Parts: sequence; structure tokens; C-alpha cells
Amino acid sequence: MDIEKLYKSGMSIREVSRKSGIPLSTVHRRLKAAGVLRNKSVAQKNAIKRHGHPRDGVELSEDTKDKIRKAQNEFWQSEEAQEAKAKIAAARKREWSEMTARQKHNAVEKLLRAPRPRKGTLTNFGKAVFDYFTECGIKCKSEIFMPERGVAAILLVESGTVLEFASPKFLNNDLLGRERDSLRTTNYHLVVVINHSNSVSKARCELVRKAITEDPKIEVIEIS
Repeated sequence: MDIEKLYKSGMSIREVSRKSGIPLSTVHRRLKAAGVLRNKSVAQKNAIKRHGHPRDGVELSEDTKDKIRKAQNEFWQSEEAQEAKAKIAAARKREWSEMTARQKHNAVEKLLRAPRPRKGTLTNFGKAVFDYFTECGIKCKSEIFMPERGVAAILLVESGTVLEFASPKFLNNDLLGRERDSLRTTNYHLVVVINHSNSVSKARCELVRKAITEDPKIEVIEIS
């Protein structure tokens, strides 16, 4: 039986093993040797596509959600999390180094084609923070505070705090300084939120809320 053909049809290693009667470890070794073994991320996406997410249709209570968010926050601020991030970064570099020139080209092309926030709209993380704050009962609205730049930000109505979301790669401190001074004359306080990840989870949104709650005068919030 052609286990490579079965695997390429979308089956998992475990399913191929059951179908062929070949031990799991042997299937894994042969697929790896053939260079067709999917990485963990692709394997998980494939499994969800074929079988659905195991949590689909499961409603969690607000208390349970709060406990999950708290646990996530505590973990990502721990030394263990920093070690995990380092391992993930190393794995990503290893995956990249093992890709063919064509695979690298396709990956770059995919990134270039990815949708980006239109001028005057919030970033994906900004939208997630806006929704989370609204869910928490914090009155906020999205506005463009610097028309010449067309930058959308979140205004926290009660405190006059303006949250602007910036990429660490395109951070212009001089420009932000001038913007901060300009907003200060109208009694607004600018807070720049820098998200060092593509994640827009509620746990990360909670880190923003916690930071401005603990220090209302904070000027920069970095989410690693």
C-alpha cells in the first residue's frame, strides 16, 4: 500500500497507520525520509479542516474565560514563556532554512498579497482591542486624530486616552513625539501600543487594559 499517496490525500500519520496496518513509527520514518512530512502547524490546520475544531459548539462561561485569560497572561510573562518563544523562533528559522527556493518565493508572495489595514482604519490588533474594551464596558470610539497621516486610533472617552497601534518595524519616534505634543494641547493623552506578534488574542488585549489601568500616564505599551 502506498502510504505516501494516502498521506498526500490528507490523512494524518495515525490514519495512514490504521489504514495500512504499518506501525505509526514506521510510517513517520518513511514519510520523513521521503521529505513529505507536514509540519505541526499545517497538520493542525488540516485536521481542523477535515474534522472541525474540537471546541466548536462549546460555550464557555465568563468566569471560565476570565480564568483562561488570567492563566495565559501569567504564562506569557513567565521565564518559561520566554524559553518557549525562543524555541518557536528557532523552529521557524529551521523551517525556513529547510524550504526550497520555490517555497520561500511562494511564502514571500503570500505575505505581499496579504490584506493590510486601509488608511484611516485600525490594525487587526487595534480592532481586537476595541472589541475587547467594548466587551469590558469601557466606552471607546475609533477616530482619526492626525488627518494628514490618516491614522486611526482608539479614544477612551472617559479618560481622554488615545491608543495608537504601531508596528515595531515602522516606528517613528520623532513623528510620534510631535503627535503626542499636538494631542496634549487638546487634553488628550497618547499611548502607543506596539504588538511584537501577529496574535490578537484576548489575553494580549487584557495586557493593554491592565497597563493603562495600572499607569494612566503610560506612554508606550509593548506586548511581546
